[in-house]
Amino acid sequence: IAGAQVTSTTAAQARPYRRRFVDLTESGEVKLVEDLSPPPVVAADAIDELMAGSNVEIAREMAMVDRLSAEYRDVRDCLRRMGAVAVPSLVELLCDETPAIRCDAAWAIGQIGPEAITAGPTLILALAASTSDVRAAAAEAIHDVMPNDDHAIQAVVDMWTNDLKSSSPDLRYQAALSLGRMKEKATSAIPALIDLVSDPTSGAVRALGEMGASAAAAVPALIEALSHPQAMYREQVADALGKIGPGAADAVPALVQAMKDANPDVRWRGAAAIATIGSGDSGCIAAVAELLKLEDAYVRGRV
Repeated sequence: IAGAQVTSTTAAQARPYRRRFVDLTESGEVKLVEDLSPPPVVAADAIDELMAGSNVEIAREMAMVDRLSAEYRDVRDCLRRMGAVAVPSLVELLCDETPAIRCDAAWAIGQIGPEAITAGPTLILALAASTSDVRAAAAEAIHDVMPNDDHAIQAVVDMWTNDLKSSSPDLRYQAALSLGRMKEKATSAIPALIDLVSDPTSGAVRALGEMGASAAAAVPALIEALSHPQAMYREQVADALGKIGPGAADAVPALVQAMKDANPDVRWRGAAAIATIGSGDSGCIAAVAELLKLEDAYVRGRV
């Protein structure tokens, strides 16, 4: 901000615990001032001026000189609100050595949306980051910036599919749910998800259910999983088969058996799945209705 003056009012507003500060000189240069009390100016106090002038260079310098301070978050949001003009600076931050900075940059790029398309190649490269949080942030940004770019979306699918092989249960679960949210765009991951159906902690069954009809290849594995010893998992399997729909017709006999399960939640979910799978089959619906005559009010009320 050319000709910006540092005022005593600004200094008085500074919080005493801050130890590193940004000073805007009269020439518009940015410099770091350390261990001064009170400080001449802090990044948060300059946000309105930055926005008024869309001075992305000063905002970028503020972000770079004091990246992990309380003021950094203000600057990150400032860059986001500047829109496309801030993308080159955000791309630079996306390449930073600090994972938290890279995640924040990806978030800001995603918030800008399609206008940040020039960040696309760097976002794709970030999918190979060693830190899972950076990869996840880049993936989310890609969905926001270039949702119709088949190459970029496939790169995200490949990343999550690779994470399904992780030794971390949490990362495998995150990968599975992320693939499920991508629905038919993530069909290439179905074989890898099928391999995890026997693991109730993997999230694979939920993901396959979210993919709907495109996950019909998973029906044999899901039929087998209907006999899993955990009742809650059997519920999830029945739900997934119902979401697959008519393509899961081969599962109807196993679902009929599920309607005789000792757990009432498994029973009603099995009935609901049969009704969905055979919604066009009057015989199938009649069979469900007959079984429900033997059920209690809880199960009948759920179907």
